[in-house]
Amino acid sequence: MLPSTCYSNPLRGPLAPYQKAQLSMQVAFLESALPHLHDQLQQQDASIASSQSAMALCDEYMATQTERAQAFDSTLTEMEANLPSNFANRTVMQCKHLNYQAFQFNANAHSVLRNGQCKERHVAHIKDAGHNKKLIQRRIDIIHWRIDTFVALSDPAAMTTFPTPPKIGSCRDKSHDKQSVCACHIRAAFWLLNRMSPVDFKAERALWQPLRFATCQDELKPEFKKLAKEISAVLAAMDIGKGKGKASF
Repeated sequence: MLPSTCYSNPLRGPLAPYQKAQLSMQVAFLESALPHLHDQLQQQDASIASSQSAMALCDEYMATQTERAQAFDSTLTEMEANLPSNFANRTVMQCKHLNYQAFQFNANAHSVLRNGQCKERHVAHIKDAGHNKKLIQRRIDIIHWRIDTFVALSDPAAMTTFPTPPKIGSCRDKSHDKQSVCACHIRAAFWLLNRMSPVDFKAERALWQPLRFATCQDELKPEFKKLAKEISAVLAAMDIGKGKGKASF
């Protein structure tokens, strides 16, 4: 058991030494993942750029093929027009022309099909990469939020902005107060945080008790206490539903 000198009231004012040490270790662990996450973002950007370039090449290829076919067709037409009026010669040339047009039609149809399939694959790849970027960015947002939380809770009296959880996912409750924090976003933020670094929800509730913000500036105190109460209520529900240390939703 920690000695009583470690904390007079772990629910009020600045973090107690043991709370600060625990949060500091978590923040250090999360920060160490930032370089890797930024590298992943760059990889997804490069992948998207590569697919976009490939799609541009597909369009350029089709335009070139169409242009070549049109040029050759014009040449055949000119040759046909310059032939002597000999029936046999003209008939042979017309047959060759018709055969070429049929071949070109089939070739173009095949090229359009393959080109379309290629573009569809690249469009799907760009969509997947965009989704991956969103997931990576969410993790980065969580880390920065946790850093802001550590700074803010270490000295509540100096707070000027509340460390609101980032908006992750969509809000299911359209009736909540616009000035409050959406419970859906709070739940999603702590759920993702728990996946990145296990969260003790009971200890986490102590960090967000409204009393902790009693030393904040008078004009900010009511709002900060209200926001802290909302976060604490969501954490209480998560603590009940999680069993032992893991979110169950």
